[in-house]
Amino acid sequence: MIFRLSTLLVISGAVAAGALLFWTSQSVQQSESRLGKLRQAVQGEEQAIRVLKAEWDYLNRPDRLEFLASEYLDLSVSESEFHVSQDPGDLPETSAPELPQRKPSMQAQPANFTGGGDE
Repeated sequence: MIFRLSTLLVISGAVAAGALLFWTSQSVQQSESRLGKLRQAVQGEEQAIRVLKAEWDYLNRPDRLEFLASEYLDLSVSESEFHVSQDPGDLPETSAPELPQRKPSMQAQPANFTGGGDE
């Protein structure tokens, strides 16, 4: 049985299209697999971030920090050299700042247009 050239071209085109479809299908499956792994990695990182935030909040409790500061830091109340007074009479006299004189204001003059046409 002798095949025509057109029949041979159609069969080879169908085989090429099938091979291309198979290759595309495999590429999509590999990409979906990588995407699934990346999503799992992102979820793991988000979980780690939540754990770290919880640890940070636990370690920065005000009562714990106050205890650690009193235990390990030698803090004392310092005496201020400034005196805070409740009497307004203790404030120094202030003088009003001297403002510069204003420039004379220029008032806008109405425009005087004369018709310079051929009359």
